[in-house]
Amino acid sequence: MSFADALAAADSAAAGFFDTPGFTALPMARPERASNAPLMPDTSREAFGFSGSLDIAPEFTAFTTGNRPTASDRQVRQISRICVSALSTGWPWVPREGDRIRTATALYALAASPDTDGTARIVMWLNRISA
Repeated sequence: MSFADALAAADSAAAGFFDTPGFTALPMARPERASNAPLMPDTSREAFGFSGSLDIAPEFTAFTTGNRPTASDRQVRQISRICVSALSTGWPWVPREGDRIRTATALYALAASPDTDGTARIVMWLNRISA
């Protein structure tokens, strides 16, 4: 077995253990020649369902790394770090910045292009849009 085959088997084993179904990738795009236009559903790509692992880091404030504001903090903003990791083999397309991810309880927007480490497993950093 080659290293690439072993790595693919490890990716598949991790996905089988950690990933749960219930995610839908929704393609979004701006109309042609409209760089400042709002994102609209992209009809050139079909939405698809996938399995993944949603991780939400504990909230922290924008001014400190703690989860409670101090007396010197003003206009405190709570920030969460949200990511989905998933095995992307067999996907019709890889989500990109601006696309949406729907779960049973929330809608998220991809905050950046997915992170990869050379394997088929990707990490997508998200911003929660709505419940």
